[in-house]
Amino acid sequence: MSINVNTASVLELMQIPGVGEKIATLIVELRSSYGYVTKEVLHLALRGKMTSEVLAMLDFSESKP
Repeated sequence: MSINVNTASVLELMQIPGVGEKIATLIVELRSSYGYVTKEVLHLALRGKMTSEVLAMLDFSESKP
């Protein structure tokens, strides 16, 4: 499973094991604020709340218009 953090909805992000509504909403808010979420930004924003296994399920490629 690979979900793009730069295009996924809250509901899509919640499909990832360990990602609940609070974290999914934060990811969408980060994307709205910064336009593009990187692994480093997400790691800092969540302060280590995501394991490396969960991060490996995420696609950080930039969304295309």
